[in-house]
This record gives sequence, C-alpha cells and structure tokens, in this order.
Amino acid sequence: MNTKPFYIGITILIAGLLLGLIGWAIYIGQQKQDLESGTKDVGYLNDLTRGVTGSGIFGGVFTDEEDIKDSEVDIPKAVLKQLYNLPIAGYYKREENSILFVDRATGHVFEQDLETNVSKRINQATVPKVYNSIFVNDGEAVVRQSIHEDGDVLTIFSLSKDGSSNTSIPFLTSIEAGQGSDFAFIEKTSTVSSLGIFDVDKETRTILFESELKNWSLQWRGNSILMTQNPSFFLLTSAMLVNSSTGSREVVISQKKGLITNLSPDAKQILFSVIENNRPVLYIRNIESGEETSLNVSGFADKCAWIESSVICALPNSLPEGSYPDIWYTGEVSFSDSFWKIDTKDLILSKIISPESELGISMDAINLLVNDNVLFFKNKTDQTLWSLII
Repeated sequence: MNTKPFYIGITILIAGLLLGLIGWAIYIGQQKQDLESGTKDVGYLNDLTRGVTGSGIFGGVFTDEEDIKDSEVDIPKAVLKQLYNLPIAGYYKREENSILFVDRATGHVFEQDLETNVSKRINQATVPKVYNSIFVNDGEAVVRQSIHEDGDVLTIFSLSKDGSSNTSIPFLTSIEAGQGSDFAFIEKTSTVSSLGIFDVDKETRTILFESELKNWSLQWRGNSILMTQNPSFFLLTSAMLVNSSTGSREVVISQKKGLITNLSPDAKQILFSVIENNRPVLYIRNIESGEETSLNVSGFADKCAWIESSVICALPNSLPEGSYPDIWYTGEVSFSDSFWKIDTKDLILSKIISPESELGISMDAINLLVNDNVLFFKNKTDQTLWSLII
C-alpha cells in the first residue's frame, strides 16, 4: 500500500495549522497593542460628529488616525498627589497657598499648607456625618450639611477656626458659596422650593423667588446664579439664570435630557452635557448669542473645570451601557477617568494624564477646581482629596 499521499496530506494539514496559529498570535498581539494605546482607544471620543472607523474597546469609539493628529495634543506629564486619605465633605482653595477641607465623618475643619503638605485641625466642632460643605469669606466661615436623625437635612454654619457662632438652618437642600459672606440656597418645603441668599455675617436671609419645582442645583458666578433642575435620563430638564441683586431670571437652556451644567467664571458661557444616543455629549453655549457648539466629546459637565477659554475634564475611559447620569449618581457604576484639556474655541484636545494606565490608580473625579495651574478634585469612589499639577 502506498502511504506517501497520506503522509503528504498530514504534512500539509500540520503546516496549515501552524500558519493559522502564527496568524492568530499576530492578530492577538496587534489587539493587545491597540488596547494599550493611550490615545487611540480613549473610549470617550464622541461618534456623533467625528470620523468613526469601528467599535472601540469597552463600548468606546475608535477615531481615525488623521482625526487624532488634528484634534489631540499631548502636554507634559502631570503630577498627581493625594492630599487627604480620608473622605471629605468639601474643600476650598484659599488665596494664600493653603487648602481647607472638612472631614466627612466628624465635620472637623483642616487646613493644609500646599508647600509643606502639613495639615492642622483648625475647627474641632463635631458635626457627625457631614455629606456636603462650603466655605465663605475666603474660608473664614464654613457651612456644613448633615442628615438629622429624623431624615431632614440639617445645615450648620460657624466660624472656621474656632467653631463659634453655630447656627442651624433647616430645610435647605442645595447650597452654593457666593461673594464675600453670602451663600445661595434652595429651601424646600412641602409645597414649594425657594431660592434665597444667606449672609453669614449678618445672619440674614433674602428670598429671591419661589417655584413649584423642588430639585435644583446651584452655581454662583458674579451676579449670576445658575439654577439647573436635577438631571435624569428619564426627564427633560431646564436651566435658568437668576440675577442675585434683582431676582430677575431667564431660561437659558430648555428641555434637555440628562442636562448637567457648568457656568464659566465670567458667567458668559455654559458648559453642559446632555444625553444623545444613550451617551453624554458635551456642548458650549454662549449665553448672549444663544449659540451652541458641540465639543465632539462624550463626558459629563460636572466632571470638568473652567480655565480661561478651556476646560479641564475627567473623561471616563469607558461608558458601560445604562441610564446616564442616574446610574452614576446612585453609584451603580463608577468610572476610571483620564484627564484632558479641551480648548473650547479651537476644539483641540490635550491629554494630561491617564492615572490607571500610567500609575495604576483609578480615579472617578468630581468637584473639580483649577487654581494656579493646579487641579483639585475629589475621587468619588472614596471621597478623598487630590491635586494634579497641570
């Protein structure tokens, strides 16, 4: 029996299998390189207005190489540092080179020298389970919010350094620091909510207007208070500007799904995000002209901070499918962010740092503030305080 054809067939089969394995190894290697690419596979470049070549990793979007070269620029490496390793309720960057923050568990106020990194406790008045805090009068007074035993929100303000002049203010939901000794608040009752201003020096309050809508967030810049209805995937909400002196108001953004806003320091522009095709998309609105410009980026406006004509944004590396922003606010999902600078005029993206891929640290950044080329923020995952030199 001639077995030569049999052995030839076996040889051809083995050679084919080897070639297939080699090809598969090359393919897997290429996929690994793509997954490790820090620029191409960012996963949050919006596919609504940019060139798309296919599905990105983790539900993100790939962009064309040419598109990347035109719109993304790397900048020198940033320095990331944790300032406090316990949960905080809020912080304030003083005009001098220090930062104030409130310990979430005790309500104690600390001040840290940003040059020496030495922290000292300046207010030992205990306010248990503080979930939110603001500072007024360049940090001379602190306002802390906690949940009372009966479930109501209890707001207490006092002098930062000695804890004296403790004053309890019931029924306040949102609070926002303003100029000097004032802060804005939303007071919620069973029938209406009121926008008002509280002067911590005089301990007086002024009501600007009342609304049947009860859930608002606040931002205060100059004489402008931006009120935005709490966002939801399931609701169309709006935002209005209120003059803090006269109480006059104007609707500036109307009926948007998942609307989140971020007012510029000069109160002339609004960075906002809305849900389109189940993804958050960032826009800039010129308040005077009403013109809206897409930044061509998927992200949330409350994960950004203004710096002149640009914004620094913590953009999620991946966006799992879901009802945003609800599932993020409730903690059903958390993000691992990379930090980017976005020029709002030229729409140029400059990558600052990707903490997870470069340092092995996962950040879900909130409460961002830029001061003297330093970005301060909280990590939503554990509520700790961080800084990033940019």
